[in-house]
Amino acid sequence: MVSSQVVSVSISEETPKKYNVFISDISIFEDTKIIELFSKKRIMLIADEKAFGHHKDTLPEYLKKDAVYVVHDAEKSKNLGEIERITQWALDHNFDRGALVVSFGGGAVGDLAGFFASVYMRGVAFIQIPTTLLAQVDASVGGKTAVNACGAKNLIGSFYQPQAVIINSSFLQTLPTRELYSGMAEVIKMGVIGDEKLFSISESVWGKDGFEPFVRINEIVELCVRLKMKIVADDERDLGNRMWLNLGHTTAHAIESVTNYSCYLHGEAVAFGCIVAAHFALKLGICDEETTKDIERTFANVIQSCSFRDLSTNSIIEAMKYDKKRDGVGIRFIAPQQIGKVTILNNADVDLLHEVITEAIKRY
Repeated sequence: MVSSQVVSVSISEETPKKYNVFISDISIFEDTKIIELFSKKRIMLIADEKAFGHHKDTLPEYLKKDAVYVVHDAEKSKNLGEIERITQWALDHNFDRGALVVSFGGGAVGDLAGFFASVYMRGVAFIQIPTTLLAQVDASVGGKTAVNACGAKNLIGSFYQPQAVIINSSFLQTLPTRELYSGMAEVIKMGVIGDEKLFSISESVWGKDGFEPFVRINEIVELCVRLKMKIVADDERDLGNRMWLNLGHTTAHAIESVTNYSCYLHGEAVAFGCIVAAHFALKLGICDEETTKDIERTFANVIQSCSFRDLSTNSIIEAMKYDKKRDGVGIRFIAPQQIGKVTILNNADVDLLHEVITEAIKRY
């Protein structure tokens, strides 16, 4: 019998939503509790092309038995046109309200499949199987689903919690190093937000022997999941402290938008955005110089092979005005105060942001 580390998630005391996050690096799909999740269900498997190509032969037949929809270029497929194509595919295969949507891939496929599950026939059951580090530590938990629209990232979406999240860390072994670096950006971000231990661990994976994330990978994933779900349980619908999770993302989403999601991985844009946030906080006097240096040094590992020098500060600032968390006509910004503590800034100083972003572009 196979067993897994299980993180039991309660979304809020007021709302009776609860599910398990299974974490393992062994044959997780042989766990009897996981097999039960899929029994007596017709399964719509929505899979990322690359992830499915790598792992389809190791996936259990019960996941593939009904129909598989393969998503090509997942980030660019996050749109309403793709939702309509998936809907037609589901109808062609006679999937009804009793069906189960299963996403298999990174955060983009999870967003796409989760949003589809939330709207197909007014909502069907949904399970996440994330295959990237970024998705395992962040995107797959918390219930956010969305597609891009009108030049803005994740503009159309819903809050829709999965029935379960199944995390097999052995999937990460097939990821390119660049993808692992990208995922580490979200790990570091979580540490800056609320966990000094996690930040320390994320610093240590770039040691004297090179990049070594797998030594403590299950611990890293579990710490991230527990911290994120604690935040989500207090603020499921992103009206308060859940906005902390947006550290670095206001800048990152703007960068992704102005580059048409084609130049940087999400974590790379987030790393750059977190460096911007740290220096913004330093100039405001709410974060000291030593902490700013620690944050920049750790995130700089993620973007060591990237260049941001062709970006336009004006374009980034303009794109920020479409951020979902904007404060009226102003920009809402998350800034670090110390490792483990951040604050929400309403109507951020745009001129100061312009200055900080311009300086960061020159450095990177």
